Amino acid sequence: MPSLKATALLGQDGGTRGGGGLFLSDQSFWLNADADTFSIRENSGLRREIYLPTFHHTFRTQRNNWHENLRKPLPGGWVVRKATTNSPYQLIPPDASPLDFPNWEWADWDRHRLVWAESGCLLTSSLGTSKLHSVRTLHNFNEAATPHI
Repeated sequence: MPSLKATALLGQDGGTRGGGGLFLSDQSFWLNADADTFSIRENSGLRREIYLPTFHHTFRTQRNNWHENLRKPLPGGWVVRKATTNSPYQLIPPDASPLDFPNWEWADWDRHRLVWAESGCLLTSSLGTSKLHSVRTLHNFNEAATPHI
């Protein structure tokens, strides 16, 4: 069974303003961190770039097949959109009004299904004619055991 193991653990004093990151290559990454971020454990073997590359947004969206206007075509005429201020993500069915998903933190297409993160869970669904079909939880990370450091 596939598994995921963290190879680095970072802490942050004074809040949670930092967060997120980007793999730049197989050998390097950039982490959205500030002066309050500190390393607790780091054994990834990857080089951490300190400054955000100027190409990061275009690079990431093109790499993941997202169009410049943050729209990604899906099978059957559907579109997922990293949307507006009021709703981080929208799904646009082929012949219906957009569906807003304000609690989605991330979404993308994975081979034959839509996958997204919401409230500490990784979920998936197929696409119906005008709504999501057969939504199920792949993993609830809220129930994960506290890691030993």
